[in-house]
Amino acid sequence: MASIDLSGPALAPPAGVTPNFDNPPNSDGTAQVALILMMIISTLCIILQGYSNVYLTRKLHTEDVLILLVYGNYWGCAWASYSLVYSPGYYVHNWDLVLGNTILRYYYVFVFGVFYSVVLALVKIAILLGWCRIFVPDGTRGYFWWGSMAIVGLQGAFGIAAIFLLNFQCTPHQAIWDFTIADKTCIPLNTLQLLSASIHLFSDVAIFILPQKIIWELRMSIQKRLGVAIVFSLGALAVICSIFRLTATINFGNTDDTFYAIGPVVLWATGEMTCGFFVVCMPSLPRALKETTWIGKLKRALGLSSSGTTGHVTRSHRKNPLGSSSQDAWLQIDEDGIPLDRVGASESTERLRKDGGKEPRITKTTQITVSRDDIRGNERTEDRTPWVRER
Repeated sequence: MASIDLSGPALAPPAGVTPNFDNPPNSDGTAQVALILMMIISTLCIILQGYSNVYLTRKLHTEDVLILLVYGNYWGCAWASYSLVYSPGYYVHNWDLVLGNTILRYYYVFVFGVFYSVVLALVKIAILLGWCRIFVPDGTRGYFWWGSMAIVGLQGAFGIAAIFLLNFQCTPHQAIWDFTIADKTCIPLNTLQLLSASIHLFSDVAIFILPQKIIWELRMSIQKRLGVAIVFSLGALAVICSIFRLTATINFGNTDDTFYAIGPVVLWATGEMTCGFFVVCMPSLPRALKETTWIGKLKRALGLSSSGTTGHVTRSHRKNPLGSSSQDAWLQIDEDGIPLDRVGASESTERLRKDGGKEPRITKTTQITVSRDDIRGNERTEDRTPWVRER
């Protein structure tokens, strides 16, 4: 094998272009901001999901364990993608890179690809398992369950295959990123990269479509159904990222300027993972906001009414309950509770007022039976789909 000039450019420059090894044009600043922002969003989503699904409910489901595994592997991707900023940068042309310096960059790309394959497979499995727990009644197997399990199987099988092929594409293993090793055997993975982008795009579209029919069949007001649909339609963001990632992957496979083309692949793939975390946590957001004490305190400090989760009522006047009957009414102000009418004073309280000058004594007792309907948003429980519930 002919010797390799490791001090020369990684690619012959176009005619009239002089390689710039010292300070090549790049978009490192933009890449850093985008990567840090996506790391922050992903972390906040994990915290929110854990707070709502584990801390508040004191339960640990399969998807919660998977998300922890996903988050750990996500930081493998984050480390590799952020390292690319310094070795040697994003959107840097091959002819502006010293060939010998690209070995480490190949290693970062390899590490990113392996962790990415783990993250995308597990996060989509976690999403679908969580949705099946919400939407599928115990002991039933409808179209939603079968569709979800088909995608779970596809993601699991392809994820395992992709990780295996990425790690065994070259013999010896180090030859995957070290092109200076002469005695090696490698298989090209351009087809795998294109297939990966296509499968993830298909899965994202399926995850976006699957819950829509169930959501629009829920027995609730159109406003509430629209709100639920919006929450579960955030998967459209992942679809957008998948489309751009597929486009970037095609461009990467059709160019010799590979280090310039790998930048958008990594950024869109990171965006796709971040959208996965976003989709995981969004169904938990209403519960987390409703149960967060400091939000209620902030509302009260600002003079705003605070809606509880149990239909609380408040007294319309803060006077002595033995005062005038006109001041002795109760009002319902919780929009999530049961609408109540004004209730006047009972006969027993009127007699207490008339005998107010005498020695205090029990003059009459009244037995009161209170029944409670479990109503949310002025809708009776029997009018809601019975299997959409917390478990």
